Amino acid sequence: MDNQNKFFEKGITLFKQNNYQDAIIQFNRLLELYKHEQKLTKSTYYHKNYSNVLDCLSACYVKLNNVEKGLKCAKIMIYIDPFNPKGYLRLNKVYLSINETFKAYEVLKKGYMKIRQFKNSNQNGKINESLYEQLKTELKKQKDISTSNSQKSKEIELPKCQDPLQKLPIDIINLIFKQFPLSFNIQFLTVSSYWHDLLIGSSNIFDDITLKKSIRKQSFEKCLKFIIKYNQKKKMQSIFINSINIEPHDSCENSILSLFFGRKNIQVNHLSITLNSCNYHALHNYMKGNFSLLSNLKSLKLNIPLIINETSNLEILLRECYSLSNLVLIISKFDNRSKKSTGIGVHLESLKSLSILVDPNATNNKLNNILLDDFLLGNHFPRLQSLTLSRVNIQPTTLSKIISPYLKSIEFDHIPNVSIVQICECLLRKSVSNKDRNLNTLKVVETETENSLTLSHNNWFNSFYQTKIFSNLSTLMLRNSGITPNLLNDILKSTNCNIKNLHLVLNSNLVFENKLSSLNNQPSPTNGYCQITDIIEKIPRIQQLSLVGCPGFNNLTLKEMIQYSHNNHCFDDLNYLNLSMNKINGDALIKIFNRPNNLRLQKLVIQYCQIDPDTVHYIRTQKLSLSVDYKMSDRVIL
Repeated sequence: MDNQNKFFEKGITLFKQNNYQDAIIQFNRLLELYKHEQKLTKSTYYHKNYSNVLDCLSACYVKLNNVEKGLKCAKIMIYIDPFNPKGYLRLNKVYLSINETFKAYEVLKKGYMKIRQFKNSNQNGKINESLYEQLKTELKKQKDISTSNSQKSKEIELPKCQDPLQKLPIDIINLIFKQFPLSFNIQFLTVSSYWHDLLIGSSNIFDDITLKKSIRKQSFEKCLKFIIKYNQKKKMQSIFINSINIEPHDSCENSILSLFFGRKNIQVNHLSITLNSCNYHALHNYMKGNFSLLSNLKSLKLNIPLIINETSNLEILLRECYSLSNLVLIISKFDNRSKKSTGIGVHLESLKSLSILVDPNATNNKLNNILLDDFLLGNHFPRLQSLTLSRVNIQPTTLSKIISPYLKSIEFDHIPNVSIVQICECLLRKSVSNKDRNLNTLKVVETETENSLTLSHNNWFNSFYQTKIFSNLSTLMLRNSGITPNLLNDILKSTNCNIKNLHLVLNSNLVFENKLSSLNNQPSPTNGYCQITDIIEKIPRIQQLSLVGCPGFNNLTLKEMIQYSHNNHCFDDLNYLNLSMNKINGDALIKIFNRPNNLRLQKLVIQYCQIDPDTVHYIRTQKLSLSVDYKMSDRVIL
């Protein structure tokens, strides 16, 4: 007992000396003694001085601005002795120290009601009357203060205009106004002087601008004047816009372009322009005079009708864009007045992403065979990492030139006479032996041709293994691509089991072998059969898998896939599965969710299969997949 009193007195002395850290050590030591004593006696009652020590600890923590521990000690006091006013008084003080006046008042009110009910019930137990009176006095005092403050606030606030923005943090205000188009924010300037100053001073609200078809020259001129004022407020010499998307109406395309490019002090990081009536020749005339804007561009997207001649070709424009890292060309139509450019090619050292997309209506235009192929062949992109081509007619020599060892992503969509075999040949020619390659994504869509296999040879895997061109491949999408079972197996085998997304869609050469086909004595395919187990064993880390419209893929194939995946835990990471347009039914499909995998998907796609609605209902009700895309078909013809 002497040691306990000694620790307590020493803690009090240290507290008075403002040595709160050492005082905490003494009080915690005393609590440990109390707990040890309680454990030896096997008692459920706390030491009579336990609450006093917690009270001192809470006070120490508040002095050290450790409010969280101060609150914890005070709440423990109330827990171990709910009818002791000291705990409520201490918790009240802690809340007041952080200006939580409402919570502080509620603590006193709750304590007073509980202790008063205990006194009136005539239960055994003594109440510290002096502390109880102190609790009542403090409660009345804080109630009077709260009432007085509320009356004063009403007297002050009632005459004022209730502006909701004044109650919000500036970060929230920025997020709100960024959701509105520029024209709306310009109108908000006239709401009040507070809104005007708020918008002028807010950050990033006017960094990203979209000029839709409703914009007119007068409105855009007001916008530019305001942006100038906004930049001047920030003491910036030039008009800086992070990104701007210009999509004017046909009737005002020329006026908007003239106004925008006529400003010599505009700097833009990301520029996107969509035109319908104006062609590239007209746009080039507006852009060529603003070299400061072009030199600062990091991203350029042009969705325009294309006309190329000696005075307006793409090379002249791109030569000024020496900081460009991302270029997107969307050709809505070709102008028949175009002719092959004779200009000197441009060397875009900083360009990392190139996308050229031709509108389906312009695919068969004769200029598609000349202009874009000439552009790709005549210019140099040494650091290109992402290449996307859609409906662009290119020659084999052009393909060989643009495929580089630096590419991380290749996406070809509807590129005539370019097959997966030719792409592999180009990658092999450009590769360096025994060096990991960068290619991460390969997507080949609708490129199947009659001569797609003319370049094929028998030792694909050896070539892939030696050059490691697919060693880092993560995403492989092949749709109507001319891929053969042997080539697919060689590609998958050379990925070192790194494939996470595999999408095989409508590839006519991938014919799956099963018992049903052998019983029917069907002739073997020219390129041989595809075994489902050969595919599954090479993709153990798969996250997204599509096997769509695969000839020969039926219930027996699905059963073989499920059995192999169960035995080898191949689908542990699978979250997306697409088995559309295959001859499978619900009984076979449902087994994929059974033990031991207990598969749970984010999305399941089963369109035009022989799966009954009851199976789909079961998958949804049992939440085997969060989303199910389902269309019923009475028959599937492959």
